[in-house]
Amino acid sequence: MKIHRAVGIFLVGSLFGGWIGYSSRPAGANLRTKNEIALKNPRDRKIQAGAEAHSQKWRSLAKQVTTFSDEERSGFLKQLAPADRGRALDALMSQAGPGSSSHHNTSTMDEIIKSWAIEDFEEALSYCQKCTSDGMRKYMLGELLEVLAENDPDRALQLLVQQSTEDPSFDSNVIFELARTKMGGNANQLVDFLTKFPMKSGSAAASVNFSHGYDFEVAANGIIAVIKANQGKNPAVLPMNLMESWAALDPDAAQTWWEKNGSFPYNDWSKILSGVEKHSTPEAAAAWVVAKFEKPGAPRAKMIRDLASDGVDGIAGKINMIARAMPDVGAQDRFLTDVILENSASLTRHYRFAISGLSSPQTRLTVFQKIGSENCVIDLQAVDDAQFQAWGLTRQQVELIFKP
Repeated sequence: MKIHRAVGIFLVGSLFGGWIGYSSRPAGANLRTKNEIALKNPRDRKIQAGAEAHSQKWRSLAKQVTTFSDEERSGFLKQLAPADRGRALDALMSQAGPGSSSHHNTSTMDEIIKSWAIEDFEEALSYCQKCTSDGMRKYMLGELLEVLAENDPDRALQLLVQQSTEDPSFDSNVIFELARTKMGGNANQLVDFLTKFPMKSGSAAASVNFSHGYDFEVAANGIIAVIKANQGKNPAVLPMNLMESWAALDPDAAQTWWEKNGSFPYNDWSKILSGVEKHSTPEAAAAWVVAKFEKPGAPRAKMIRDLASDGVDGIAGKINMIARAMPDVGAQDRFLTDVILENSASLTRHYRFAISGLSSPQTRLTVFQKIGSENCVIDLQAVDDAQFQAWGLTRQQVELIFKP
């Protein structure tokens, strides 16, 4: 196939395909960036031409062909001259239109930008910075940062911080890759990383690779201090596994810190429990958890609230595991009663198992009476008569408690 025919096939198949959400994210990336979202905004779909006007050759080739296979796209990319990268990208930008979509279009854009970045990053960055479309410029910069992070993470961090400071709306998955190592080297590096970016009302989470001998207490204190210093606003990204990793090594230290300071985003008491469970036998983990619940003055309500912090899926297994490990029936009933009272608002939807776990019908009736005394409203119509019978109660007994 001659190069002119390959170019023509590429352009029409890709150019008239238009825009879709970018699917060529790096392995392990599980969040769409704002760069991608920006490209779907109607005001960014009509892409302005780049600084260099399209030649008649590129415009003509773009109108000649209607299909472009993976093999043809690969051939085009191999033969695309470095000097023509900008013209190819300009042509792609100028042809994008509302409502159109093409995987080939975006994949080709990705490969052009990334190959350009590998061979001459500064030239690719210069082209990106001259782009007059806000959404396209953010998209290209995100692609460039991915390449730079692999080869020069310090420069990637510098460029990401610069762009985030100039435009707080800018976001990129690169921040997660950088966080894995920049936060995990030592605790002071973590705090330094957090403070480089503008604070936000929300925060994203990254799984961090913590080094051997990491000082988790200094890191946790640093996170709390940063959040307090910014009136409750959070850093752009936070480690999602700090408390879990700490508890895996020293669960008592993690528990003591948490009881004093409380939770911060993505790091509540359930993460401490996960750390204990993942690095201990089930029996030892259960014994540790029960000891914390039974300790005088234990923040039982906070611990129970955090158990469901990730949603109610699997909550029955967690609660029942702790209940079974309690030293006697009385302790088990106290624990399940606390669970029920703390979650009375969703009792009949998600926590019926806790009522079933109580030791007797009289204990269940007493719990319903406690709920009623606190003027809580529960949906008794969601419970059928068979369930009441299994509890050893009648519907009338329970409904009488909640009558006005």
